[in-house]
Amino acid sequence: MPALKLTIVLAILLLTGCRGKSASVDPAPFEQAMTIYLKKIHSEMKVVQVSEVAISGKAATAQVRLSHKESTGLRPLWSVTFRPEGSAWVVEKKQKR
Repeated sequence: MPALKLTIVLAILLLTGCRGKSASVDPAPFEQAMTIYLKKIHSEMKVVQVSEVAISGKAATAQVRLSHKESTGLRPLWSVTFRPEGSAWVVEKKQKR
């Protein structure tokens, strides 16, 4: 009987741990890529937050919140697609949400 209880407990633990939740991705390389992109296009915006990073094959997507460098006013959210270039990620396209 104790072996059956142990088997049930282990099965429950395994099932609750296997919900398909992906491991979190470090947003730092994507924040850096967006910062470089903003400098390249001479933008007055800065990155406030990078979230919902997902890597799929040779592309990555993220939600990037921006604000003006000298203001805390509007903070638009952008959907950004990145592609690898060498050992870094670069902005491929962006769309305001």
